[in-house]
Amino acid sequence: MAEVSKAFVVGGFSESKRFLEGFTNVVSNGPDRIVEDAEPITLGWAFANSDKFNKEAENRIVFFHSAGGLVVRKARIAVAMNAAEPNPLGQTLKGAIKVGTNGEIGREEGLRKTGLRHGAMEVARHPSTLAVALLVREFSTLKMLVAGGTEAFPEGRLYLPSHNDEFGFGSYWDVMIAQANGITAEMQDGFHNQPLLHPTPAVKRIGELLNENA
Repeated sequence: MAEVSKAFVVGGFSESKRFLEGFTNVVSNGPDRIVEDAEPITLGWAFANSDKFNKEAENRIVFFHSAGGLVVRKARIAVAMNAAEPNPLGQTLKGAIKVGTNGEIGREEGLRKTGLRHGAMEVARHPSTLAVALLVREFSTLKMLVAGGTEAFPEGRLYLPSHNDEFGFGSYWDVMIAQANGITAEMQDGFHNQPLLHPTPAVKRIGELLNENA
């Protein structure tokens, strides 16, 4: 892998910059930092500025979570964390409730609290993101990464679902399909928001995978 010094961290539906701060800080300033500079990007902003976002993303690593892949078309390296796969609307709504009420996941020390209020504020700022619940009924991050190939993502593609994702995004079968298509893929421990609320181990493992496949 050639040296890539900058990154975007793209959130999913209702995930504010505040919610993305922990991962963004660890990936650029933590003990296992991957880049020198990382910028959190909300899904609403990326939707509204898609051309600008993807033009800049061509020279960055793009880490994206949940539905964040809906706006990703190009990147030096694409890292999909618990990324969206086709889901019926009812399952998406149930998953959102489970994520919001999960009392087991906890958070790393020092991360600021966030929750439904901040999520609602993010949606209010970018009401276009309300379409996400409908779009994920058919959108597949895995298919997007396969279709983009090395032309869209010349220096790597990572696909990292979690065992206990409340939405049910990703599966062992998806991991095998990804690997068969030249994508670095691995099932991770934890829940849907695991990499954002526990960024230190998440960033460490991502760095290891990037180095292993350099």
